[in-house]
Amino acid sequence: MAALLGVLFAVWPTLQGLPGRGASGPSGAASTVAAASVSPRPFYMGFTSTEYDVTPEALGATYTFIGAQGDLVAHHLAAGVPWPEAYDQRRYHPAVERDLLSRAARRRLGQKVLVSISPITVRADGLAGYWAEKRNMPRPGEWTHKDFDDPKVITAYVTYASDMVRRLRPDFLAYGIEVNELVKVAPAEWPRFVRLSKVVYAALKAEHPTLPVFVSLQADDFWADPAGQGRAINDILPYTDYVAVSAFPYLGRHPDPRAIPRDYFSGIAALAPGKPFLVAATGFPAKDVAMLGTTIPGREDWQEAYVKFLLEQGQRLRARAIVWFVPRDYDPLIKRLRELHVPQEMLDLYAAWQADGLVDARGTPRKALRTWSDWRRRPRRD
Repeated sequence: MAALLGVLFAVWPTLQGLPGRGASGPSGAASTVAAASVSPRPFYMGFTSTEYDVTPEALGATYTFIGAQGDLVAHHLAAGVPWPEAYDQRRYHPAVERDLLSRAARRRLGQKVLVSISPITVRADGLAGYWAEKRNMPRPGEWTHKDFDDPKVITAYVTYASDMVRRLRPDFLAYGIEVNELVKVAPAEWPRFVRLSKVVYAALKAEHPTLPVFVSLQADDFWADPAGQGRAINDILPYTDYVAVSAFPYLGRHPDPRAIPRDYFSGIAALAPGKPFLVAATGFPAKDVAMLGTTIPGREDWQEAYVKFLLEQGQRLRARAIVWFVPRDYDPLIKRLRELHVPQEMLDLYAAWQADGLVDARGTPRKALRTWSDWRRRPRRD
């Protein structure tokens, strides 16, 4: 998962420079399924603000869809960190300021917000890169060779995380994304990351005692090595309010949702049974995914089955929130990447989530959206 995200954010800065971002656009799709008389749901339902194209219309339609089909928007900021600016407590690069202002301005009245940031690279091999005119740039100057437990790194990250709370006013804050991937990719870095987490968590809770502050875990990496991962995750449990997961089982061992073990979520929640559970990002394809010289099979029925499993498990575990990663298939975005002559191997990797939308690239609702909308119409109660 980390390597795939690394490719996504390697090409995204180029697309960020295309004209037209920032204006509102047309409405998204809405389900017409009638509300059922069923038990309340305990969780908020939402999407990340991942756009299907880099146009004003796509940006506006994405936020409109999120508002219609969820009660939460998730800002997945795996973009690096403005390290020197955060440390010096000065304004960020104008590109960063514009990004944050746009996100804050699009929040709807009553809408819940999950903000996910991370001090870990998107490849999960060390300290995150630099966010300035582009995302995930090499860290500048003295920051080049610093590590997680460097005092200046810790100070800068606490300042940055606190600033994201002030600007985006989240109801949930993930200060680390899929942190257990570090155990797999760069295990020597894990103790340093834990030392950073201890300080960051304490500082954020002191400043925002009622805000849920946590890290997310990658579910499929956990299940690849439950014993080793469990031992490492135990190190971080004192510094997370929730057990939060990201889950893309088709990229692991379960392209057919019928093969997903019943304890896929509950087995991870059991790592800390006293802590609330949350799904920070998930998805499943509705059509075949061609990547890395192979094809991962996908079907609308399978996507619908996974959504049912996901929401039923969320109900059973009394999850606090469930976030679907890709609202709409991003075929237009793939087309732009080809026009920019992005290498085929990068396109193959970027295709990993292309077919995960609950609506297709034309905006046509899929079967899974009916199931999602039925649950969305349920009253939400803690």
